[in-house]
Order: sequence, then structure tokens, then C-alpha cells
Amino acid sequence: MKAVFVSYNQALTDPMQEILDQTEFPKTKMLSTICSAKQHTHTMHKMRYDLTRYLADRLPELDWFGHGIQEIENKTVAMDGYKYHLCVENHLEPHHWTEKLSDAFVAMTLPFYAGDPLATECFPQESFIPIPLDDPQKAFEIIRKAMDGGEYEKRLPACLLY
Repeated sequence: MKAVFVSYNQALTDPMQEILDQTEFPKTKMLSTICSAKQHTHTMHKMRYDLTRYLADRLPELDWFGHGIQEIENKTVAMDGYKYHLCVENHLEPHHWTEKLSDAFVAMTLPFYAGDPLATECFPQESFIPIPLDDPQKAFEIIRKAMDGGEYEKRLPACLLY
């Protein structure tokens, strides 16, 4: 399966400008993630999957999409209607972030992010909520507290990166 990035109506002459011009972001669902069923132990896929599984078992609001889980053709299905998005990188290294984080911003979600430890050098600190990949219970506590505390509404201005 090829990588799928956030994409919008290809017929639009300037789809990014339409996204940037939005002033309302209707969000009727709480939390989503895109994480395949891959569990390779020679990569971070197993840790990523294990964290996602742990959270899915404890957060009924979490809708889990991805290859081998709930297939989608376009990431917008798994992001546009959600306030929060769980983003877990497959590689953790300073200054290494991928579309997992940037797609969440484009979709106007507040990311829970396990990834680049220096991401605040590229993005506003309030634009995402760091979670630990190696401590699922702590990640759960951070996510639960943020959702219960309405962090999406509080932090949305920081997520509007344009």
C-alpha cells in the first residue's frame, strides 16, 4: 500500500488557500489516529502499535484507522471531523518529524505527539501535546486530562500555523 497524505479536492485551483481561508472547523468527533497493524520489532512499529492498542483499549473516543485496522483511501476521513489526533512517529530523533504531525495541523486537529524531541523548535509549544512512546499509562493520563480539560479549544489558535 502506498503512503497516503492529506489531500483535498484536486479540482480546486488553489486547495491550500481554501484550507487557509477557513474560519470554522466543525469537529463532531473527539480523537483519531492512523496506525497500521505492522508490528516489526526491528523498527519502532511494534512500540507504536502497542501504544495505540493500549490507548484504544482505554479511550472509547479513539477511532483507529490504518492498513490492517480500518482502511481509508484519504487521511481526511480520519482527521477532518476530529478535535484531536494521535501522531506517533516510527523514528524518534531530534529534528525528524514527518507528515504525521504536519497533516494533523493541516486538518486543524490538536496532535498528541510522540516524536521529535525538539519539535518545539519548528512549531509553537502550544500547537501539540507531547506524549511518551515508552510509557502508555502516562500517555493515557496526558490525553485524558487534555480532552477532559478542553485543550482543543484553548490551543486552536496555536494550531493555526499560517
